[in-house]
Amino acid sequence: MTGLALPTLAGREAPPFAPQASMLFELASALEYPGDRTLGACEAAAAQCADEAPEMARALSSLARWLKSAGPGEPEERYTALFDLSPVCTLHAGYHLFGEAYQRGALLAGLATEIRSAGLPDNGELPDYLPTLLRLVARTTSIEDREVLVDALLLPALVRMTEALGESKNPWADVVRALPSVLGRLGSGTPLPPPPLPMGSTGASMPGSAGRPAPDSLDPAWEVELHA
Repeated sequence: MTGLALPTLAGREAPPFAPQASMLFELASALEYPGDRTLGACEAAAAQCADEAPEMARALSSLARWLKSAGPGEPEERYTALFDLSPVCTLHAGYHLFGEAYQRGALLAGLATEIRSAGLPDNGELPDYLPTLLRLVARTTSIEDREVLVDALLLPALVRMTEALGESKNPWADVVRALPSVLGRLGSGTPLPPPPLPMGSTGASMPGSAGRPAPDSLDPAWEVELHA
């Protein structure tokens, strides 16, 4: 896979999976910038995945305990150090796969269409933002489409994200590392390997003062639909 050509998401309807969908929404909130919802989201997601994904439940419970003991401003500082300012591991999945190559622009354009179709609100992030992708998986009602998102995008990106984390002891690191234990159950069982990185790209961190390029910086030539 030298470029991620996601097919248009339009497969057969999947059986209801409300418990998993609810857990993915809570997990997405746990991975966003710390706020009033973070602790509750960690605890709710940990409870919901305790039986099927104990590794994730442990990671979320550990994060919840740390949040309860953290001093004022410490969660924001630790989160920003890991994911935002000169990030160790950006939460933008497409960047880990393509860096700033044109394939990422095509991916962003296609994801933006799917996110709008799923009725997810605009959160000001680029469409390949990990919490947004978790919510998109939760809203996807087709088995094939869910498998495409998991096998061709999320799991390959998480390989690179885990590599970027290295031995990080950041409170959020184990949550990222445990994501495959949750998402693997929603894929086909045969995820694609990450593509070779474009020459000169590390795929580990994003440029810019906040670690995220503004949407306006995207080349208009990238505004194309993803297709098979």
